[in-house]
Amino acid sequence: MKGSLFKTLAMIGIVIVALYYHNCSMGRVVHRAAQAALAKSNLEAEQDSTRIASATQEILGDSMRAVERRAVQEEQKADSIDLALRRERLLKANLEARVRELTNVVVASDVPVTVDSGDVRKASLDYRKVPWTVQLDVALPPPPQVALWTINKIGIDPLRLEVRPGCGPPDEHGIRPATVAVIGPEWAPIDITRVTQSAELCQSPALQPSGWKVPGWTLPTTGIIVAVVTLLVLGFR
Repeated sequence: MKGSLFKTLAMIGIVIVALYYHNCSMGRVVHRAAQAALAKSNLEAEQDSTRIASATQEILGDSMRAVERRAVQEEQKADSIDLALRRERLLKANLEARVRELTNVVVASDVPVTVDSGDVRKASLDYRKVPWTVQLDVALPPPPQVALWTINKIGIDPLRLEVRPGCGPPDEHGIRPATVAVIGPEWAPIDITRVTQSAELCQSPALQPSGWKVPGWTLPTTGIIVAVVTLLVLGFR
């Protein structure tokens, strides 16, 4: 009776070990499939380009623009700036913004002009066109003297940008596409040249660990101990 019990325990131990290694093998298959799906998603992200987020236009109005681009989900490797800041970087976005040139400036003809004792005509001109603010003084002496233009100020409005990382719903392979949207003023078109982020941010279902939530050594060790002890006991009988 005891011999049968020990044999049963030995078989149970062997089965536990076999199930563990089968589970490990299946886990590797699932992991490779998830990595292949992530690589496919990243390829699509690399081929993406900056585009206007048209769904936001009615909300933002004519003075603001939102653009977006897919992000490549990959491991973030610390560079010298990260080391200096002593922080772990999770996302990096490269942006370019170009302020539109100031062209075709026309100042109203009703600017007051004064004439001094030297017959020099003078005027102060103020010009405002978003985002530009220009203030200058003009002095026009009689010929053959040359005109004098004194630019007192050329200012530009602050360029305020809002960056919004986001994650879409999972695709058929369980990968959530990562996207970065940038909102800024209409007068400064924005180009998102490249975005990378840690895959941990989007928590894609395909990349989440599955299976038993126990230490990896627990099951095989338990099975081996049961099998070995049982076989030893049987050997001494």
